[in-house]
Amino acid sequence: MKLAIPAGVLIFCASDFAASTPHSNWYLSVSAASSLSLDNGTLEVETPNSGTAGLLNFPQLNTTAIGTTPGSTQRLDVNYDEDDNAMHFAIGRNFRQRYRLELFAYNESVSEIKNFGGADASGELRIETYGINAWYDFFAGKSVQPYFGLGVAQSRVSLGDIHDDAINYQVGAGITWSPTPVLTLDLGYRRFETKEVELEFPNGQLNSEFDGNAILLSARFNFSATRPIHNVAPYLALQHRAPTKAAP
Repeated sequence: MKLAIPAGVLIFCASDFAASTPHSNWYLSVSAASSLSLDNGTLEVETPNSGTAGLLNFPQLNTTAIGTTPGSTQRLDVNYDEDDNAMHFAIGRNFRQRYRLELFAYNESVSEIKNFGGADASGELRIETYGINAWYDFFAGKSVQPYFGLGVAQSRVSLGDIHDDAINYQVGAGITWSPTPVLTLDLGYRRFETKEVELEFPNGQLNSEFDGNAILLSARFNFSATRPIHNVAPYLALQHRAPTKAAP
């Protein structure tokens, strides 16, 4: 009987990791800090046949040092600031601490253009995104949780007052820590790509794809969250076991 209590304590402690009961809940995720970096790439400039030869005139880029030819198509390099700001709001559903579906309530990034076609430029490229992510949490019921997932979204890409809607794909990974059942902190990485963006201006059209990376620290607020219920049956069984009589 003397060994029953220590053995029961060991079984109870082990059950804290192996036999906890996962639960489902809704949550709201808000970015506390974030950093976004767009890959430098190219913009394709299409000049209409009805135009006249001269200098590129896109006021939203604040550059006029690039020559154009009517009816021509040019591919020009574009460079962005290395570090830009982003905001992220999402509503998610946690399915028994293993799978999560997350709806972007609002996701916005603003990147500064600093060079276009070899000439200095300035302009804000704004990307607003609405979509859905699917995440997989590796260790159900744990306070520290690595995860992986992917998503698809609709993005509105704007340069000044000109915009276009395009499909956005992303893949991501990260790690979360839940100091309490209500609060979860999320450090995540995202790799995204926005396809087939066409920005139509009165004097031409800019075509491109946008790729980039984002690192974000988010706070997740869990609704109707409770602590896991531990399986104490092995411990209770040992506590109530009748003592064995010694043989005469």
